[in-house]
Amino acid sequence: MLRINLLPTRAAKKHEVVRQELLASGVLLVVVGVGLYLWSRSVDSEKSEMESRLAAVQQEIAQLKQDVVRVEDFKKKAEILEKKIGVIKNLYTQRTGPAHLLDDLSTILNEQHKVWLVKIVEGGGRLSLEGVAMEHENISDFQLALERRSKYFSSPVLGGVKAVDRGGGVMVLETVSVVTQVVSFKLTGKRVFLMAPLHHHFEKKGWPEPRVIVRFWIVSVLLALVSLSSLKLR
Repeated sequence: MLRINLLPTRAAKKHEVVRQELLASGVLLVVVGVGLYLWSRSVDSEKSEMESRLAAVQQEIAQLKQDVVRVEDFKKKAEILEKKIGVIKNLYTQRTGPAHLLDDLSTILNEQHKVWLVKIVEGGGRLSLEGVAMEHENISDFQLALERRSKYFSSPVLGGVKAVDRGGGVMVLETVSVVTQVVSFKLTGKRVFLMAPLHHHFEKKGWPEPRVIVRFWIVSVLLALVSLSSLKLR
């Protein structure tokens, strides 16, 4: 009976299996190591990219903050500019408003031949006019003309009316002086008197008001004497 010793063969096979397993484990470790290295490089790349993006976003945020500051500064400057424009418009209106107002007033007075202004007083946003008229109807027509034909006169109010007796002859002279002044200016463009009615003409020449009044009284008395002398007693 033959006996065969298989122990060396089995040991060799066992060693071969162990060697193969070790080789496989080594290869596996190398593959895992390479995989980990590649994954680490990928993670580092993604991290670098994220850091670059984050830096770009932070830079954009800083730029936006600067833009916000500039926008706020622009808004403040725009508000200041709008206020300045409003002030300029207000000053322009205040500068041109009185000119238009006086132009409307002059136009209406040229059409109201029986109304004359003596004094104009401005204060507190109100304009007070003082003058004379032939009849009460002339005052009413003048007031309505101011209200309807000029946007610069809002709801004019009549302060008071007082009847004044200036003497028949003197009143005729006053009326004739106004008519003469208006007709001469419209036909020739020249004024006969420095200012109408007649008593303003003497005031413009430098006469004080008491002298004008006294002179007109003297003329009234003389005209009254002439009227009395022309009467025929029966």
